[in-house]
Amino acid sequence: MEKPIIFFSHSSKDKDLLISLRNKILRKTSKTIEVFQSSDGESIPFGNNWIHKIEHNLNDTKLMFVFVSPNSLKSNWIYFEAGYSYSKGIKVIPIGIIGIDIGKLAPPINLLQGFNITSYEGLNNLITIINREFSTSFSEDFNVDDYEELISRSDIKLNINHFFNNVDYIKTEFSSKLKDNIQKETAFDDVCSFLKDKDIKHTIDGKNRIYLHGMVILKDSEKFEFKIDQLKLDENLKIINSLFDIVYENGIGMYYLTIHFTEETELMTTNFKLSSRLSNIGIEMSNKYPSLFEYKNILFALDDNLDTISRKSIVGKSLRVVYDIKNCDVNEIYELINLLFEQKLIWTKN
Repeated sequence: MEKPIIFFSHSSKDKDLLISLRNKILRKTSKTIEVFQSSDGESIPFGNNWIHKIEHNLNDTKLMFVFVSPNSLKSNWIYFEAGYSYSKGIKVIPIGIIGIDIGKLAPPINLLQGFNITSYEGLNNLITIINREFSTSFSEDFNVDDYEELISRSDIKLNINHFFNNVDYIKTEFSSKLKDNIQKETAFDDVCSFLKDKDIKHTIDGKNRIYLHGMVILKDSEKFEFKIDQLKLDENLKIINSLFDIVYENGIGMYYLTIHFTEETELMTTNFKLSSRLSNIGIEMSNKYPSLFEYKNILFALDDNLDTISRKSIVGKSLRVVYDIKNCDVNEIYELINLLFEQKLIWTKN
């Protein structure tokens, strides 16, 4: 009995990522499924007629995954393969990868029912479809490590900002009343000198306000306040982390950000419900800080101004992130936001 064939349509520039995914699927299905990939060096042996081999396998396949990436959008090849397959009655499913949202693409691709791979759950969608189309029962148990290993093979830096339209702004403060630490008396002037010395573009408004690209710094008698646009989080967080040694007399290990969401965004802030749903995906409460949860190298909590048992005054709905200043990976914050939306722990009102 011949193996059922899945055809991977994609850009050759995404070859390494798709080879890795192909191998994962072959292992998951114990090689009872054949995956044809024209750029893998195995599906088409050297010396064979490339176009003829592709056409032959398209005739034999029943299912095509069209991987739409920034690379493949620059080429018309996936449209040729998808159109040819659709005309032959093959099941064609577009899949957005590396930041592409299928729902925002123009016809004809967005007329086909597809999905985006923005987490390990997207990988499990592949197995769900294989089981449905070929009447199999393979385990849908891809995990976070599988997803991260996969995206690490992309030649495009992944910016997981699929849900960032729901973020209003990001904020943090340098309090003058920080425990066991004191702000330097010359802190504001020292910050201005640092920005000038590092040739960071900025404008000083009077004696208490600094504007940068995507960030404003306000200094009053109690604190420094930083408000950041989400699209400039990466570069501005690096600046903020450099300012701790400028502002404070002693070093700081951990600090926090609050990510504030738009009015139409809802959060699950009831701790016992939140802990239940997070534990189902392997995220546990911190042993050291019981009100916080652990995700990789960061701690976090969901806060709402309607939460009467919150320990501190919260304005609006926000995700509080506690991170290691010396070991901060903004991609982990992007991933966390993505994951919380996908798990319906943050959602938008209909």
